[in-house]
Amino acid sequence: SESWTQMATSFGVKVEKFGADWRKGVDIAKLAERLTKDKQHEIKAVLVVHNETATGMFIPIQDVRRALDETKHPALLLSDTISSLGSLEYKMDAWGIDVTVGGSQKGLMLPTGMSMTGVSNKALEVAAKSKMPRHYFNWQMMNARKPQSFVGTAPVHMFFGLQESLRMIEEESLDAVIARHTRLGEATRAAVRAWGADGKGPHLYCQAEDRLSNSVTTVMMPEGHSSDGMRKAAVDRFNLSLGGGLGPLMGKVFRIGHMGDLNEPMLLGCLATTELAMKTAGVPFAPGGVDAAIASLAS
Repeated sequence: SESWTQMATSFGVKVEKFGADWRKGVDIAKLAERLTKDKQHEIKAVLVVHNETATGMFIPIQDVRRALDETKHPALLLSDTISSLGSLEYKMDAWGIDVTVGGSQKGLMLPTGMSMTGVSNKALEVAAKSKMPRHYFNWQMMNARKPQSFVGTAPVHMFFGLQESLRMIEEESLDAVIARHTRLGEATRAAVRAWGADGKGPHLYCQAEDRLSNSVTTVMMPEGHSSDGMRKAAVDRFNLSLGGGLGPLMGKVFRIGHMGDLNEPMLLGCLATTELAMKTAGVPFAPGGVDAAIASLAS
């Protein structure tokens, strides 16, 4: 969200950040109140990060659409799906989303380097009338370029990779992919809850049970312990790369990604090695995390 604010501001967009508790996420009722107060419809768009990578939390974007509809607000609904596309349920048309931004590097199992946008007819009409500067979001220019419809040289190699990623998803079925991510997410959280069962170990950063992400889990370190040393031990000694904290969470949390081409044995190996790294780095935790994950997966 902070990065989107910086990018929009650099293009001269007036941005209003709607504050929220990072551990619980946005209050939809308060958002509806803010939309109701906008009698002149000065708010032109509402941007939501569908799955927040830093905090391990997703936002029910269909509830944001409901708030817009119930307040009869005409603002566009924009969604960042970088860490949810191909991992979590997402229904752009059914949920009334006007612009979707996705990336290649997470649920689509590709290297970083390609972005894609889904655009509603409403958003295309607004963009055609807008005088604001844009380049990669210049859909009129892209649609006029035949046959590739791409800004600049098309990354052909990435398209071949994307073709294979989509084949893999279709072979498993999208519903099965989403169900697998749910299983792996639940197992990861079971392990984290076991590690912190005595009140002294790591625990889940996200405190909203109905918003826990199934593609990434953010783990809060015990008081007085930094995640940096433990993460260094994990990668240097055991070849396991754990995500670090972003922005104000740096050193306070670590992140376990469980998205894309991942199965149960791979996740269990990750969780066991995380325990090994914590033990090596002197991070307190209650035993039984891997057993809890196994019990979750076996249920």
